[in-house]
Amino acid sequence: QGSGFTMSEVRVDEVILDARQDVVETDAAYIVRVVFDAMPDDTERLRVMGNGHLLRTAVVNVLENACKFSPDHVALVRLQATGGQFAIQV
Repeated sequence: QGSGFTMSEVRVDEVILDARQDVVETDAAYIVRVVFDAMPDDTERLRVMGNGHLLRTAVVNVLENACKFSPDHVALVRLQATGGQFAIQV
């Protein structure tokens, strides 16, 4: 029957931007800066198979912790997409 998690194509850049919005709406003191590096021209290459809700929740948790434990409440998240692989750095 499966695990109960719905898998679909999810755009990694949209997950990051949506998570950023969630975090800054949670606390007005939190600032999240987003940098996209080496992004492909074809946005289809930004898609991965996954559960969008779970991916977004994971990114929100990491960004909230980064803001909470940063002296100035600022987090920098960087997405790098090269060679069909993604790296998210906070």
